[in-house]
Amino acid sequence: MKKNILYMADNRSKWPSDLGPTLAKIRNNASLKQGHIEAALEEQDVTLAQSRISRIEKGTVNPLKPEIEAYLSAIGTDEAEDYRQFLVDQSWENLEPPSFWNPQRKDLWEAETCLKKLKRSISAEAPEYIRRQAEMHQERIQQEAEYLGSLKHSIAYVGSIGVGKTTAICHITGLLIPKAKRPALKNALSVAAGRTTVCEVSIKVGPKLGIRIKPQTPEEIDKSVDDLCAKHFSENQEQQDGEQADLVGIVPAEIKRLFLNMADLNEESLSELAKSCQSQNSLVAKFKEKLRLHDRKREEIWFEEENYNWTEMTWLQETFKAINYGNNKEVTVPKQIDVIVPAGVVPDSDFELEIIDTRGLDNEGTTIRRDIIDCLDNSRTLTVLCSKFADAPSSQICDIIDHLINEGSQKVLQERTVILCLPQNAEAEDITNPETGDFVESTKEAYELKKKEVDNKIRPKLKNWDEKDIPVLFFNAQSEEDEPSEIFADLLKKIGELREASCRRLQNATNALLILIQNQEEEDAKKAYEKVKESVKNFLDEYGQQPLKLYTTYRFLLQEIEKSHQKTIRATMRRQGRYDNLDIYLLLGKGAREVAWVATYVIFHRFEGMIDDGLKREPIVKNYAETFLNEILVNWKIWHEDFLRKTEYLGEEIYKMRLISSYLLWWECNECQGRGYKKEVVKKINDWFRKQEDLEKNLNHQIQEAWQEKVLAKLARLIEDEIELAETD
Repeated sequence: MKKNILYMADNRSKWPSDLGPTLAKIRNNASLKQGHIEAALEEQDVTLAQSRISRIEKGTVNPLKPEIEAYLSAIGTDEAEDYRQFLVDQSWENLEPPSFWNPQRKDLWEAETCLKKLKRSISAEAPEYIRRQAEMHQERIQQEAEYLGSLKHSIAYVGSIGVGKTTAICHITGLLIPKAKRPALKNALSVAAGRTTVCEVSIKVGPKLGIRIKPQTPEEIDKSVDDLCAKHFSENQEQQDGEQADLVGIVPAEIKRLFLNMADLNEESLSELAKSCQSQNSLVAKFKEKLRLHDRKREEIWFEEENYNWTEMTWLQETFKAINYGNNKEVTVPKQIDVIVPAGVVPDSDFELEIIDTRGLDNEGTTIRRDIIDCLDNSRTLTVLCSKFADAPSSQICDIIDHLINEGSQKVLQERTVILCLPQNAEAEDITNPETGDFVESTKEAYELKKKEVDNKIRPKLKNWDEKDIPVLFFNAQSEEDEPSEIFADLLKKIGELREASCRRLQNATNALLILIQNQEEEDAKKAYEKVKESVKNFLDEYGQQPLKLYTTYRFLLQEIEKSHQKTIRATMRRQGRYDNLDIYLLLGKGAREVAWVATYVIFHRFEGMIDDGLKREPIVKNYAETFLNEILVNWKIWHEDFLRKTEYLGEEIYKMRLISSYLLWWECNECQGRGYKKEVVKKINDWFRKQEDLEKNLNHQIQEAWQEKVLAKLARLIEDEIELAETD
């Protein structure tokens, strides 16, 4: 009898990119080898050679539909059947098909099924209010599905200089040298007492061990070289007083160390070089020549390329240190370093994780830094706010929390932040119980006392929110009691909660859409909608005509400048307001957002009160429109956040072009000196903004327009009649 040779068929299919690895994983989960699959098919008179199976799993051939069905049938597990249905029976028309291993895959399929039903059940002739509700639900489903469809997430560690972030990251992610002689030498990334890492470091999973370098731009390098040379040239000029020399230029210690190593210089030899130069420009030219930037073009280094007898982690430690300290002759000044590790080096998870080690926050200065804000604003990022054990939560962490509260970023604190306390040595065991005065008896007791202290310090900041405390975790890298895997599991759990919150929103929107489809012909449902429509119309009649009360947006900028060290201010002025540690334009955007939040906070919560305390209590609404109201509230928060983000953008952009080209302002600020330097700079910047009345008026006008467009107009669109909103002239 002739056997059925499947791969002679002619019915090829387009498969997911991870088909081969997924098939292999399902087979391994069933404790089967490739030979078992071949043998099982032989019994069914089906030929699928083991060599063919191997190529399918490796992804080197495009298999046929009968081959895949036979392969999965031979495995015979529920998981195999589930994957067969996913590949063959499920047709994704409205949403992007997720990974088979996506934890929310079944919820996404239910949403896909619901959207298919929507197309069949609501026609173009349906009443306007039905179609508008359906559009709102559909948009929410698609946005939540897009979020859940990806497994990419980041964990970003934020904290002060020297707090111990990098050490904690190395232990939690497993980037360690097991046989190191001293604890500090265990870390595969460079660590010391502080100011060690020159830039942000990202840890990602890839095909093999390596390092990618994103270099600073030539302009960024030039500015830092100018600052370094300005300081050293000034210090070697007899006519400069000590105070002024201290103000000229600022280069962080870690960047200065990197530059000196790149140039094969030290403090003494740089001073000698400065003495030999007749001008600062001459010193800059000679210093840049020593850097040999034209030879430093390499942006990738891989473990296989090196011929050393090192283990992978030892290679990583030495290679990373050479880049971080400027001792690799092929690498320039890094802006970001990506550490690529193969699967199995860092702990496994359901997610495609990126671990971010941000640059340390200065102990004196603003915490509103663009790289930190990017982490906090990213809905896929869990931000770990790190503090030393003794002063947790540190003043910098409290500043970040205060800022998030003041700008209305409630969701970030609710869903996407964790506080991590980092004790060192026996620090935790040396504290006393404040109620008894006795020393603690265990690390566990010390952690419980510190958690209570942290909660008590932060809870008053959250007094207007009906929310639980921000999670507080503890990790001592030198303690055998603190298990890194437990911290990692806690962080993964928090990411899981992020996804669960999104999944609940997806399920609620799907349920609301199904109820809308089911009740679209119900008379009581129409009456319930009329009740909602009347209340929303009354709300818009009252608040749609009221212009927002907006205050001066640039005051926040002035406050943050006053917090900063005079050297940081000097560096910012030399860069026309663009400096990583004090970004004038970013702070203008944040100031506009805070002003917009203050102006709309009461309106925002009054609408929620109208829904929760009024409409939901009416029986007909509760029976027929409660899911609709819940979805309005979800979208109301999202619309409000969109508005706040828009004002942040406006605050940054409207002043930008005029501020960049205000050379006289920057020159005057650079000329300031003496003990009153900071006060004088603040005064000049304040005077400049006070003269920009046209820009302030334009900004206020556009914030008013954004409020109408991003919030009120979307609410008005849900009801049938047109609503007259406030003029924004």
